Amino acid sequence: MPIKNDLIRIIMDKKIIKIIGLICALQPSISTSNGVAQLLLVREAQINLSCDVAMFPGKLYKVPSVFKLEDIGSSIGLELLTNTQELPFEDNISNASSIPEGVYEGFIRSDESKTWMKGNINRTWRIQLNGVPNRSAIQFHYGKDKSWSKGCIILTGEMSNTLMCEAKNSSEKAVENVRKYVESEMNSSDDVIRVKIIYE
Repeated sequence: MPIKNDLIRIIMDKKIIKIIGLICALQPSISTSNGVAQLLLVREAQINLSCDVAMFPGKLYKVPSVFKLEDIGSSIGLELLTNTQELPFEDNISNASSIPEGVYEGFIRSDESKTWMKGNINRTWRIQLNGVPNRSAIQFHYGKDKSWSKGCIILTGEMSNTLMCEAKNSSEKAVENVRKYVESEMNSSDDVIRVKIIYE
């Protein structure tokens, strides 16, 4: 009788192991980080003309690494990181225009190249894009309004309710949000950052 019970137990254990293995095989393999941080910048369809200089408002979103960035066409289901501001698109003219739509790769810069960056990681930290046609040093960075941009994307954070042209002293927090997300997705500072820019 004990032998029969042992055989039944072994058979049941094997069935349970087989079922567990099948369940595990059916689960999607999701990695929290594959060394690539992905971002989606959605520009509003209408230029804001209420400022002294016209500017593009926008929103920057997280794109999980389980998605192919090229296939993302809207912000539906994505988590917002921050509001942004850019110059309007003027044929990609250097120092006067935002950059074209598209998918870009970038890297982190944290050198203190400006006096106002000194001693503040959320002012020095920025993303610089590679491969922007006929442009150089295009970045996502700290700034208070469109005057801080010659074609870069300003991470403005919360906007003033009374003056939509100016950040509400929240750009440092906006940079911090983006920085923490990007760094959590990357395995090292040499890993890739990918950004897609579209219109709403």
